[in-house]
Amino acid sequence: MSESSWPGGERLPFPLQPGRERPLSPRLLSAAEPLLAVAGIGAWYYSAGGRLWWSAETRRILGVAEDFQPLLSNALRFYIREHRPILLGAVNEALRNGTSWDLELCIRRPDGERRQVRARGRPAVASVEGAALIGTFEDITVRHEAAARAARELDLRTRTETLLRDVITGIPAALSVYDREERLILVNDVYRDILPDNRQYIVKGERLADIITRKVLANHYRPEVSADDPPEKRRAWVADYLRRHREPGYNRVFHLRDGKFMQASTAVSESGNIVSIRTDVTPLLRAERELRRRAEEDTLTGLANRDVLMQQLERLPDIGPAGILVLFDVDFFKAVNDSLGHAAGDMLLRLVGRRLQRCIRAGDVAARLSGDEFALIVHAVAAPDEIHAFALRLLGRLRRPMRLGASRYAPSFSVGIAPFPSKGCGPHELLGNADAALLDAKRQGRGRHVLFGAELANRVVRRTRLADALR
Repeated sequence: MSESSWPGGERLPFPLQPGRERPLSPRLLSAAEPLLAVAGIGAWYYSAGGRLWWSAETRRILGVAEDFQPLLSNALRFYIREHRPILLGAVNEALRNGTSWDLELCIRRPDGERRQVRARGRPAVASVEGAALIGTFEDITVRHEAAARAARELDLRTRTETLLRDVITGIPAALSVYDREERLILVNDVYRDILPDNRQYIVKGERLADIITRKVLANHYRPEVSADDPPEKRRAWVADYLRRHREPGYNRVFHLRDGKFMQASTAVSESGNIVSIRTDVTPLLRAERELRRRAEEDTLTGLANRDVLMQQLERLPDIGPAGILVLFDVDFFKAVNDSLGHAAGDMLLRLVGRRLQRCIRAGDVAARLSGDEFALIVHAVAAPDEIHAFALRLLGRLRRPMRLGASRYAPSFSVGIAPFPSKGCGPHELLGNADAALLDAKRQGRGRHVLFGAELANRVVRRTRLADALR
């Protein structure tokens, strides 16, 4: 290949005409070389006579010695194979149309190392020999690698953020994140949709205190605090909310206005952000309540069962306040089952349960012990005349006629009453006293009430001793 033609077989046309300006020469370029070297930029010049000149910086970038003779035949071979046509096309276009080029290409040095370079060139001022080319040569490997790393990091960050958004969107829990100043910086749709109108209050950049205050005024926490409460109560509730929210290991269950129960927990990150998780535990709490109800409730009447009654008796204090334990059953209940059927007997017991629920006050307990036997714990009834008046009112309500299927039935009840507290009388002894009074009411002819007292206690002791003696 001759030095007057470009590698690839094309002869340089050099269409530019000589001008009046002084043509460039290696001597002039050498004078400017120190300035270019400071910037890390190499220079090159190709004259129409076929001479190719490289600056020292160009040689350093290409990895050749000072005595290396640059020729057109070996210049193009420094570029990797796929980039050679790109450079050749740019040079030909410059020679035909006088355009310049600015390309980022890859070279392979003699030691095999690949470097990224910025190759720039344009037609130079023509000399008497014809057209010439001039350009710069810059090693941009470090910058290229930095840009590649930045691109990879950006891609990784983008994919990580996308994954994080997918995770945040996909988790069933409500998530919100507040910065050090307690401003909302992140929230997912589950959190926004906790309540139908929750979205209007969940605004990024808003402070937590302002968000909670507006939600209190919108009655979001109405079972706990409402907009109708005094301002002092509302402020105290919000202050307590914020105090708990800032504590490490915060965990709390909120009762929201639509019957939902949300379990809230927070964690403070190393950067100071507060991450809040809210989980809808409504089904779990309802299931727990249902299990507790089944464990504590009589399935037929809906009243408390014997276990609950005994627990309540064990909690009664040894001293005041005074009250009574009422034990009663349905007289001739077996006859109802035998004559009207067990369905009618069950209906009778359910109606008795409903009447008892309407009789008791807050704090009192109504229970079905077994079969047709019921019990009441009634507080704040102590004097004998109060006890008798209560018993008469109770019997009056229970005796009202009821319809059992096609039959109309007027039930009768025997009632035993034991007052508390009583010295040395625990839950089982108290229940025994009420049972003794109930048995005495039956012996007296049924359909009446008997209050356990000293006389009845003495009779019970005498009967017990007599029974022991007879055995």
